[in-house]
Amino acid sequence: MQNPTVVLGGLGGGGDVGLALMLARLAGIDLGRVVVASFLKCSVERDRLGRLRVEGALIEIPEGFFAERRHFEDKLPRLFPELRGRVYGICVFSPWRDVEAAIDYLLDEYRPGCSLHTDLGGDAALQGYEEKLGSYDTDALAKAALAWASEERGLNSIIAVGCPGCEGGGEWLDQAELAAMLLYLDKLGAIRGVIHPPPTEAWVIEELLRHADSGMLPLYHAALQGLSRAEVRRAYLSGVYEVKPWYPKVILLDPASSCRASPLCSQLIGRGEPALRALAKRKPQPPKEWLALLDWVKRNGPDKAYQRLERRKASVKRLAKACAERRAAEGKAV
Repeated sequence: MQNPTVVLGGLGGGGDVGLALMLARLAGIDLGRVVVASFLKCSVERDRLGRLRVEGALIEIPEGFFAERRHFEDKLPRLFPELRGRVYGICVFSPWRDVEAAIDYLLDEYRPGCSLHTDLGGDAALQGYEEKLGSYDTDALAKAALAWASEERGLNSIIAVGCPGCEGGGEWLDQAELAAMLLYLDKLGAIRGVIHPPPTEAWVIEELLRHADSGMLPLYHAALQGLSRAEVRRAYLSGVYEVKPWYPKVILLDPASSCRASPLCSQLIGRGEPALRALAKRKPQPPKEWLALLDWVKRNGPDKAYQRLERRKASVKRLAKACAERRAAEGKAV
């Protein structure tokens, strides 16, 4: 079976791409057949990135381009030379038509079997009516783009949420609300499974942190090691933080299903950043089903919610198999 071509990247910049690389290695995906395309908080025009533009909102990221250590993408070729020349960013604050053009270019140029984009923290699962929304803006635009690519372009896409709840050291999101939302998404069929990566894969995070900074990657590293507390003095975090028992888990979301369920995400498709600015001024009413689940989580604790989700255990190796089968089918069609 031919090794798959996979598009992977972070959903919102920072250390997200580290989880994507870790899952790719865990799945046995050949990095020589990987294209990195992270969604970034940028606009090609406003941020004057035209010299890097490939197509639409897609920019090529040269090695060592970002002076800021919180950007990982330009450091990746130092660790994984197989990725050299295939590291991109999609500026989701560009006009929506440019985001579509970026995705179309990647699909035409590389013909990927699937895409895997990751979010450390969990704000990619939020719907827009929670009390705390974390750093949701880039993630929401990225999820809308992946939902569009899935439904309109047939891209087999997965969003992997790792270290759920650890945004801002565990303070930026309400733990009960996030756990209840994941249960709600599971009822809607938007969760493809749950993975608990082994601690042996933490070496990928260790290597990445030698070259760049992240607030949440160290927390996720501590979670994989089974620690209950972690001292983190990187990026925007400085202190000792509790490591929740559910942090090691990775929740696999279907972007199209989860976006349809979100009053925030569903209205971004076709509109992009202008719609995001308009929607940020008002919060929709939450559904009764979610409120009932939230009441259950508050009575039983978030850990019980994640234990319920464990029934959806998945193997990340299925991702590589699905990618390979998809490419094989496309090859026959051609």
